[in-house]
Amino acid sequence: MLQVSASVRLFFFAIAFAMLAAGASASTWQPLTVGHRWAYKITESQEIKLGGQVVGREQKRGRFVRDVVREGRRAEVPVPVFVLEDVRSWQGAATQRFTTLTAERGGAVLEIGVDTGDGLIVHDEPLVQVPASVQGGLQWNVGTFTLDGLKVEMQGEVLGLQNARTPARTFERCLKVRYTGSLSGLVAVPEGRLPVRSGKLDVTQWYAPDVGVVLSEEALDLEVLTAQGVMTVRTTDHYALDRFEPGHSIPASP
Repeated sequence: MLQVSASVRLFFFAIAFAMLAAGASASTWQPLTVGHRWAYKITESQEIKLGGQVVGREQKRGRFVRDVVREGRRAEVPVPVFVLEDVRSWQGAATQRFTTLTAERGGAVLEIGVDTGDGLIVHDEPLVQVPASVQGGLQWNVGTFTLDGLKVEMQGEVLGLQNARTPARTFERCLKVRYTGSLSGLVAVPEGRLPVRSGKLDVTQWYAPDVGVVLSEEALDLEVLTAQGVMTVRTTDHYALDRFEPGHSIPASP
């Protein structure tokens, strides 16, 4: 049975959780401090159809942990770069790891690059995750990037403020942001690289002040051309904060 490679799914997960928001007047939507650690409960479901017939379904539950492990410099970036190590653990499945590089410049937070296990890929232009000033209705171009034959064009939109209920607690007045993207190019499957006829990524995230992402809902839809016909893949993910451990500067949430 055809399966979209784990590295592709992992990459889109990296994108989603690297969507870091900039600081507000009295709060930081996504704090970047060495030592910060977020733990999430996660669920993922996937359905694969070939020629309109369902050929596979999968549902998984697990744990996602993100750590800000160090701060450094890169020659092409005139500000400090934070290195975030990310680990997904599924029950009865192998642990998946990746790394993202993030920097703040002029009040906006940028994604510099990502490593899903095959080496660091630095974006031609940093992705603008959230501009310096955020307000309801704001729309912007996140950026275009490529990975392993796929091209992704991303847009962002601020939907406003909303409470978010998580296993940790209910966070009030979270910044709700939606990211949408179109995909084209080639996707890696065990049988080789296959052309994408159409692809769409839709991510909604809730950022709690001084904590960061506390809730995320994601959907990835792909139509892939194969020798047996059109393969459609729909993957949905849900992430909810279970625990936040602060680093050196921000107190723990009650």
